[in-house]
Amino acid sequence: TPHLLAAVDMVCAGASLDGREALRRERALFDDFRVTDEAANLRYLFFAKGRAAKAVRSRTPAPQITTIGVAGAGTMGAALAGAFAARGYEVIVFDSNRAALDRVADRSGISATDSISDLGSADVVVDAVFEDMDVKKSLLREIEPHLRDTAVIVSNTSYLDLNEMASVLTAPQRFAGLHFFNPPDRNPLVEIIRTATTDERTLAVLSALVTRLGKTPIPAGIGDGFVANRVYADYRTQAEFLVEDGASPAEVDAALVELGFAIG
Repeated sequence: TPHLLAAVDMVCAGASLDGREALRRERALFDDFRVTDEAANLRYLFFAKGRAAKAVRSRTPAPQITTIGVAGAGTMGAALAGAFAARGYEVIVFDSNRAALDRVADRSGISATDSISDLGSADVVVDAVFEDMDVKKSLLREIEPHLRDTAVIVSNTSYLDLNEMASVLTAPQRFAGLHFFNPPDRNPLVEIIRTATTDERTLAVLSALVTRLGKTPIPAGIGDGFVANRVYADYRTQAEFLVEDGASPAEVDAALVELGFAIG
């Protein structure tokens, strides 16, 4: 965002300018920037974040959440465990792979286990296992008998049908999607996906959880890729069309960086 660089330059210049002149230049910069496309986009983003947060806010009081269970100690599961622990939650990570557990076992605030029954003490359990419907349904069937009636279950799936997942649960009303983006400790967005059976209490828990994590919630419905990945799919498709039309991947990447997409 160019206004940030201009602000830094203005601070540096202001150290050697007369006060009146510094204020005059600052005002001139402000007047120039406020009519740019970037300024309009930032204003839109500010109000869109507010609307998104309001859309997932529930009138049902959220119970206190102290313990998070994470099923899966892979790249995403380990990162999620770290993000929750950094916000003061007690975190239990389950995985049948001891080598994967060893990578998270020595982190502060995180307990590692290869016994799925240990997830029974969690207030919220996050599915972060391999992106395969049969694997996830099997996990949900295995987890549910160990959980308290008040526990909430969420899946971090990026594309899979959450209604189909919910169908294997005896209490599908406490299940929803909670889709984090990699790396979850740094990416500010989280999609909250309501299934056909998700109840208000579950939504209240997830809204409070996302807020405590300091993330921006995005309400999403059931659909391939939900919101963000559907947008990304179209964006990626257009980039691939450009390559098919003769541009090199490096040229497309450079053009997108120049346009404002920091990772190309």
